[in-house]
Amino acid sequence: MVLIKVLIFIVTSILATGAQAQSSGNGILDQSFFDNYIHRSVTIAQNPEVVRINYVDAAATALSNTTERGVILMIHGFGSTSYGFHKVISLFTQAGYRVIAPDNRGAGDSNHPMDMDGYRKTNLAADLHTLLQLHLNITQPVHVVGHDIGGLIAHAYSSQYPQDVTSVTWGECTIPGSTYFNEVRNSPQFWHYNFLRQLDLPETLTKDRVRQFFQWFFSEALIVNTAAINSAELDYIASKYEAAGGMRCGANLYRNFDRDAEDNLRLLAENGKSTVPSMSLFAANLIEAGASAGDEFYENPRRGLVHNSGHFIAKENPQEFVSEVLGFLESLEGAGTGRFLPDLPLFGLEH
Repeated sequence: MVLIKVLIFIVTSILATGAQAQSSGNGILDQSFFDNYIHRSVTIAQNPEVVRINYVDAAATALSNTTERGVILMIHGFGSTSYGFHKVISLFTQAGYRVIAPDNRGAGDSNHPMDMDGYRKTNLAADLHTLLQLHLNITQPVHVVGHDIGGLIAHAYSSQYPQDVTSVTWGECTIPGSTYFNEVRNSPQFWHYNFLRQLDLPETLTKDRVRQFFQWFFSEALIVNTAAINSAELDYIASKYEAAGGMRCGANLYRNFDRDAEDNLRLLAENGKSTVPSMSLFAANLIEAGASAGDEFYENPRRGLVHNSGHFIAKENPQEFVSEVLGFLESLEGAGTGRFLPDLPLFGLEH
């Protein structure tokens, strides 16, 4: 009861101050994200509930002067959608990769199924595996890249379907079941873990204040390059989570953390450490200790760092985010880092 009262105080304080704050710059949405790629929705399940997944399909371009080098599945986190990768998709396609970026079940333009169990990360990973294998006919192994909660889904994907994964990159998250997760899950820094797992409370307190709630995360609390996310994007994200069931689905991601831990530890006990090539990718400015989970779940994990960035590494420093991922992928191919690296813009960052 004391914990719940503390959480209510924290959230109401955030919402009260957020209502008067302004995000960095007015800005506009990146229209190229909507115009340059295929956007489609597909029903991947009918029973017991309809599950419809919206996704972006971006073909590899000819700039790399190679045949398609593979497929990258990009998985977004909480408070985001596939739009969260709008600054990096074209950079990966220029390097010769096809990119598939779905809106996870319950997020973006995907629908909002009621069953809470569907938001276990193993089930969310199964959604994306079905999307690729049965609907897009992508049967070859893919590179999986996940950020925030998307990192947990990426881990579940590679753990369940190692034969269908060439590599996995996960980051800016804590993997349930890991030592680090158990150490920090009740710490003040991760207050939202406990807030969002409460039944009905997040939906009640954020009603008509979803924008203010997310603005706190997009402010100096978790961000270094404050120009990376403008007010137009904040409005866009808020509109998706304000939709009927949006915050419920988002909170269900956290309500399943205990089940996620059980699933992760079960898969580890059954299969041992994963031999899928893995890289954790964290902001150097924030907590890099979360990468230690890689040592518990993967053989010979690699660590990557994105500098001059807060939590939103694909937005705050897209150049280094892409460089780290491509360097990892090319190391698996036996190629020198940067062999097909496109001319990456700095997006206003100082180095």
